[in-house]
Amino acid sequence: MDSVGPISYTNRKGKTYYLHAVTRKSGKTSYVMKLSEESALTELPEGYSISESVNGQVSVGRAEPRATTEREEAEVAAILLDLGLKGYRCVAKGPYITVYEPLLSEEDLRETYSFLAGPFMAGLDSLISEKLDRGPHGPVMRFRLVDEEQRLFTVERMTYRGDGRWHSLTGNGAPLPEVTRKYLAHLGRESFFDLI
Repeated sequence: MDSVGPISYTNRKGKTYYLHAVTRKSGKTSYVMKLSEESALTELPEGYSISESVNGQVSVGRAEPRATTEREEAEVAAILLDLGLKGYRCVAKGPYITVYEPLLSEEDLRETYSFLAGPFMAGLDSLISEKLDRGPHGPVMRFRLVDEEQRLFTVERMTYRGDGRWHSLTGNGAPLPEVTRKYLAHLGRESFFDLI
């Protein structure tokens, strides 16, 4: 008879997390992901799902229905790739598809590692790509589904005053391909700060 292994999830940084049940002071059971395999659960409770944040944090929570489609999320990811925005990624949650940018710049990484790499310059590009992909990311732009029937989206960009807030760039909704092509082209450029 085959034994069932513990529920695990390996994040983009290569760390493996295991599902555990914990009893809170209130007596209620909640579920968490830990690095320890000891006492890990072998079954994911019904109605729960495991997810990974854009920065590699693994968590477990109640599964939420998504408002945007996987295809729409893939469209945004494809445009980021077409624009050559290295290390950028997008995540769909609720009515939003949020775009995250790497907090480390390619130029800074290239300067740092070219100084340190010396004779290992041949692998510099792959090292920089890995650092951009696995390094910390912050939200920079998001597309909000405002009309489910016609699939229309508005656009917001992150502002960097005080605690940082979302600022609306469009009042009315438009088809996703229209707004993504128009606004994603500003990411990583000075023109991003002129978007008001």
